[in-house]
Amino acid sequence: MLYSSLILVEVERNLIDKAPMCLPRFLELRGAAVKSLIEPSRTLVDDAALIVDPKDAPIVAAAAQAEADYLVTFDRKHLIAKAPEIEAEFGIVVTTPSEVLAAL
Repeated sequence: MLYSSLILVEVERNLIDKAPMCLPRFLELRGAAVKSLIEPSRTLVDDAALIVDPKDAPIVAAAAQAEADYLVTFDRKHLIAKAPEIEAEFGIVVTTPSEVLAAL
């Protein structure tokens, strides 16, 4: 699994808002994730912003830069809704955690 720093910040913010009891475990796991950080190029972010909302473009761009097979998300409104376009442009399957686990 690969991450961008943006993803780690977003997960932390969402846990603080929605599940603060999970934050300590996340912070513990985040230490291991630092070795797997991917930071997308500006060009890829700009390309992704042509398909998805600009605030989500770094997420798609990081997956593209990592040559990921899957972009796993709970964001049905912004990312899963754009799955066909993301797959066509970047070759990345956008799916939920449960769907990717079932596929693996």
